[in-house]
Amino acid sequence: MRGTPLILTVDDEEIIHIILDKMIHHLGYCPIHASGVSHALRTIRELRPDVILLDIILPGGNCDEIIEAVRSTPELRNTGIILITHSEDHREIAKHIEAGADDFLLKPFNTTLFKARINNTLALISHRNMSAPRAASAG
Repeated sequence: MRGTPLILTVDDEEIIHIILDKMIHHLGYCPIHASGVSHALRTIRELRPDVILLDIILPGGNCDEIIEAVRSTPELRNTGIILITHSEDHREIAKHIEAGADDFLLKPFNTTLFKARINNTLALISHRNMSAPRAASAG
């Protein structure tokens, strides 16, 4: 992980980008954003964000395409993925977590939960990255 975590917001609503940019800056992290699946995939490959805040419903596809692409690419596999959604459909959220997302946040965002989940996901990434070399050498 780089010195200042890079956090990508993938959402088609500009107001969400504005809100999350402010919240991410407030935590001392660097925000970037994408508005659809193809734009997100390009941005992820080029910039390799530490965490992706991923809307479940996107133009040009769905979040599962992004989750699958990240989890199936070795150099991206440890990227944190937090779903963002208006939906309180627990089955839908669980389906995406089972597909590889790490956590979720409901819109509108609660600043306390936002901070906790971002920081927890960054700690999880750090743990994954520290464990990966040992796991590879143990095999």
